Amino acid sequence: MTEKNTLRNRLLRSEESRQSVIKYLFAIVLSFVIAGVIAALFGYNPLLMFVNIFKGGWAGRLNFGTTLEKLTTTLLLATAFNICTKVNYFNLGLEGSMYLGALAATSSRDCPAISMCRCA
Repeated sequence: MTEKNTLRNRLLRSEESRQSVIKYLFAIVLSFVIAGVIAALFGYNPLLMFVNIFKGGWAGRLNFGTTLEKLTTTLLLATAFNICTKVNYFNLGLEGSMYLGALAATSSRDCPAISMCRCA
């Protein structure tokens, strides 16, 4: 009896996750379509626009590294915002918190001013 229930729960969860993935893919495709329509309204070629966006962000060693650098920062800030939202704490100062956290992470114990700030 429990084997049937667990199999049924797995199937239900997989169906829910499939619907969730379809929802997200639909949102991504819709955003590309809307961006293409807006570009076409302003007289630009939407296909050329997307090709240039891809080339600018991913083609070349320097561009790829810069994209990964910005992506990492954005993902960490999104994770911080998600954690704050899950515990019902609304925080808009994420960029300032990131800089303060970077300062605290790179501060050494030899600097008394920063060490005192950590203890306070």
